Amino acid sequence: MERNDHHCNSEINKNPLITYAIFAFNQEAYIREAIDAAFSQTYSPLEIIISDDASADATPEIIRRMVAEYQGPHKVIVNINEKNLGIGAHVNKVFQMASGDFLVLAAGDDVSAPDRTQLTVARWVEKGRLPSMVYCEADVIDADGKYVGRLDTALPDIDHAPSNLIGYSHPKRLLLMGACAAYAKRVISDFGPLMEELGVEDIPLAIRSSQMGGIECIGQPLVQYRRNVSVWLPRKLPNENFERHFSRMSHRVRANHKVAAQILLDLGKSKDEAAILAAKKRYMCAKFSLDSLEERRFHFMEYLKISIKTNYWRENLLPAIFFGFPRIHKLAFRFSQFIRREP
Repeated sequence: MERNDHHCNSEINKNPLITYAIFAFNQEAYIREAIDAAFSQTYSPLEIIISDDASADATPEIIRRMVAEYQGPHKVIVNINEKNLGIGAHVNKVFQMASGDFLVLAAGDDVSAPDRTQLTVARWVEKGRLPSMVYCEADVIDADGKYVGRLDTALPDIDHAPSNLIGYSHPKRLLLMGACAAYAKRVISDFGPLMEELGVEDIPLAIRSSQMGGIECIGQPLVQYRRNVSVWLPRKLPNENFERHFSRMSHRVRANHKVAAQILLDLGKSKDEAAILAAKKRYMCAKFSLDSLEERRFHFMEYLKISIKTNYWRENLLPAIFFGFPRIHKLAFRFSQFIRREP
């Protein structure tokens, strides 16, 4: 489905054609705001791709209705997947659909400022269209759209060398947030598609970008990131039971393993020895946690060996103990729940 009331030819217009892509999945409560934000983008020429990953709620119907009623200047393309592809395969499909050489990515539950694309492309063009990624900051909002605070991620403040991004680890501060990212199309076309089963795309794409043109950061919030409503990864719920808690931890371990595998795969032809070493260490750590989960055993000697080789002792310790000793895990969970109930 495509809607194009008035579209400027990028060869005539001095501005490059840009693709603004919304990834939607079961977000009927928020997709209207995300689409309105896309339609309100001040940049032109702009191609908007709204892609739904086989939602089970009213999200596809809302998308179709809003696009049918749209009378603005942007070219709009709608894609509704017949079956759920998951993040890796879905990202691959949208990048393949895109006509622009640069893609601004947005989630179906977040809201972009009207000038997000304009400012993002301005930075990209200012740098000679060389950066493979442009990252902006974000304000955090709750489910009702109320301002909560500024999103704190590490990417704007650290060295963007591939080995540094691969080895980044912090117990609370995320490296980046995918909803704030925009990428050159070549992060897929030059490297090849992401693994279809990949559950997190932003870290691998950022590391790809650091190897092929670099990363630029815009020091102002251009996105309203909606916290605690994500449907992409299991989120923590208040008063959740142990089974859901265990499922969330298991999902995280498996997702981290896939990310580590993708990073290692992407470095297959690299000559950056520091990045390759960092990727191997990250994969060893992720594989150990996955083995502990699947075998339900704590391999102390293996933990000791990997901790010495990788220095990821902290990242390995809790998953290894919790998955290796389920009874201890359950007791620790119940104790933490009891502490939270205390006045």
